[in-house]
Amino acid sequence: MKLLSCFLVIGFLASGCASTKLSQRTDVQDTVIAMVNAIDTKKWSDATQFFDEKVFVDYESLNGQKGSMVPAKNLVGGWEKVLTKVRTQHMLTNFVVDINGETAETFSHVYASHLAKGYPYWDVYGRYHHKLKKNFNRDNIDIRDIRVINSK
Repeated sequence: MKLLSCFLVIGFLASGCASTKLSQRTDVQDTVIAMVNAIDTKKWSDATQFFDEKVFVDYESLNGQKGSMVPAKNLVGGWEKVLTKVRTQHMLTNFVVDINGETAETFSHVYASHLAKGYPYWDVYGRYHHKLKKNFNRDNIDIRDIRVINSK
């Protein structure tokens, strides 16, 4: 009986650790999803809050723009200027999340649709890469890049 109790305690402790790690992974994934949902719903101030004050952005495979540090307000402000009249839908799947202390790194598939009156319909799909770090008990994105596979 003591042996069984010991295994139950060890199993409970192990599942508690797994549960914490799963919760952290879910928090990271939810942060990235909430950020793209804020873009799709045009809630620009909400979108800004998910980033550090400055963020490294790399869109080279999308539009040739080399990666650089950008103030988050400028990044989101640029999206607002370009996307205000564009209907967008970002779909993210197949998340891989790696947590290392106060930082996390995630890769996901992205399929983004763009529709605007007077412009051709545009889809782009590829892989997102985000790095996040804890900031006052919440995750903030400090690196964002996309590796475009194709667009149509």
